Amino acid sequence: MKIDIPCNVLIVDDDYVSNFVSKNTLLRFNKEITCITYEDPTLALAYLNDNSQNIDFLLLDINMPMLDGWRFLDAMEEKNIQVPVYMLTSSINPKDIERALTYKSVLAFWKKPLTYNTLEVHFETV
Repeated sequence: MKIDIPCNVLIVDDDYVSNFVSKNTLLRFNKEITCITYEDPTLALAYLNDNSQNIDFLLLDINMPMLDGWRFLDAMEEKNIQVPVYMLTSSINPKDIERALTYKSVLAFWKKPLTYNTLEVHFETV
């Protein structure tokens, strides 16, 4: 996938450290990437609902309290929010990978932590 730079990325993970690592990895990849992070997925969904046109892609964890990644994806579909999603999770369960890829918005399933190499392999900058 080509990624237009500058771009806006929404990172949704209940773990502060994971968000910190993802944000810093994205900024190392390109300083013109703006990262918006949320540890509370319900707040992230509300933000996305009002700002989806300004988000180029989303990094989404599966296992979160209050609203897991599956329910987040379901809510995106119900609200017709069309933002590309990259699942970024510690899960290595093949059923999770299979399930994630049934969502039309999910483009890939990545294992935490996000690495520079993952970005290099998946994105061609414009």
